[in-house]
Amino acid sequence: GRLVCRVPATIAGLAEVPGFMPRPLPFEPGGVIDLHVRLVPKAEMARFQEEISEPVAGCPVPRIDLAERNAATALPAVMARLSIAPFL
Repeated sequence: GRLVCRVPATIAGLAEVPGFMPRPLPFEPGGVIDLHVRLVPKAEMARFQEEISEPVAGCPVPRIDLAERNAATALPAVMARLSIAPFL
C-alpha cells in the first residue's frame, strides 16, 4: 500500500516562518508520503544508517533519522535518500 495524505483546509497553502505570521504559498492538496524524517538530537543520530521502515497509519514508510535544527545537513540527506538530483 501507499500512504496518501491531504492538507487540512484550515492550514492549506500556509507556511509558518518563525518570528512571522503564517505566509501563503502555492500548494498541492495531497500527496504520497515517500519518506518519514525523524528529527533527533545530534548525539542520537547515527552517521551511517541501515535502511529501516516504520509503519505510519498502517503503511510501511522508509525512515531516516536526522539531527534536529540543522537544515543545512538535512536537505542533502533527504535528497540522497529520495534519489533527487544530483544523487541519482
